[in-house]
Amino acid sequence: MPDILAEIRGSWLNGKQTEFLKAVHNAVVESLQTPGDEPLARLLMHENDSYLIPKAERFTRIEIVLFTGRTLEAKRQLYQTVVRNLSPFGIPSEDVKVVLVEVTSEDVGFRSGQAESRYAPARAGRPPGSARPDCRTRDQRGAPDRNPKLQGPQPRRPPGRAR
Repeated sequence: MPDILAEIRGSWLNGKQTEFLKAVHNAVVESLQTPGDEPLARLLMHENDSYLIPKAERFTRIEIVLFTGRTLEAKRQLYQTVVRNLSPFGIPSEDVKVVLVEVTSEDVGFRSGQAESRYAPARAGRPPGSARPDCRTRDQRGAPDRNPKLQGPQPRRPPGRAR
């Protein structure tokens, strides 16, 4: 479930903030084949004097936090789809900046403070197309979880012996 942050300067969206966020969310769903029913998107509208940007009236910065593993081709498709989806808002393509921040599933915690990697196998049964095979977590690939606290009880070692 990618986490989207959109930033603009001023209030030129004129009541179309929700549609704007949906346009970015839909670009992520279309390009990365993520579930469409789990949107997480925020919009920051900065005051003109508190956001130093290039000389562009509608400069738009989109930051997307997502799990590692997408191909370069998928990322390029995402960039193009975001630009296309934002064009109805009068944003020139050269004024859109998309920044991807990739994290591992172990770096995300929610659902009562559990690491996202603990839930990856349960989501593996989603309908076809809802998850890309190139963005599977370590658990889905069959590698062991390296956090001993998540593996259950560990054998006791005699004092003084190194692990």
